[in-house]
Amino acid sequence: DLIDALACQENAKSVTDLSSQPQFMRQYSSVSDAIHGSSECLPIIKDTMLKWGIKSLPSIQFGDNNCVVLIVDSTPTPHKDATCLADRSFIHDASNAVTGKPINIGHTYSAVVGATNDSAWVSPLCLDRIPSNEVPTQFGMNQVIKACKQLHDKRAIITLDSAYNNWLCRNIIKN
Repeated sequence: DLIDALACQENAKSVTDLSSQPQFMRQYSSVSDAIHGSSECLPIIKDTMLKWGIKSLPSIQFGDNNCVVLIVDSTPTPHKDATCLADRSFIHDASNAVTGKPINIGHTYSAVVGATNDSAWVSPLCLDRIPSNEVPTQFGMNQVIKACKQLHDKRAIITLDSAYNNWLCRNIIKN
């Protein structure tokens, strides 16, 4: 119900707004139950979205191979004032105008997207928060491997920035 309400009401400003939508047929108090219950289904939803996303990517011919273009990167998201938020850590934040130093507190997220025929759009395949005890580039490469396992008869051309040019990432790709 909560996902239906979200899909139908893009301008909702809060969970309360979503709970008042006709698509959400429960009481407001059950919103937290709906959010909590969805966490059990999240791995299945994410795997399904990855499979659908990979199938929807256009192929390009590279030599004798059908290929898709995958792009991976990580991005920091500051949550300086969210003191109760779990697993916050120091993150790189070049836009931190408050202190003038490129450091903030928050989470880092890793995204793997697929290039589409429209150069202005990409197709999201994986988006995950990187736990503070993991290396962002290694986490991203593991996401790429998961995506590549869905390619079956295609190969991937992987676009990375220079942070991924290290021995750890090269070893992950080799294996």
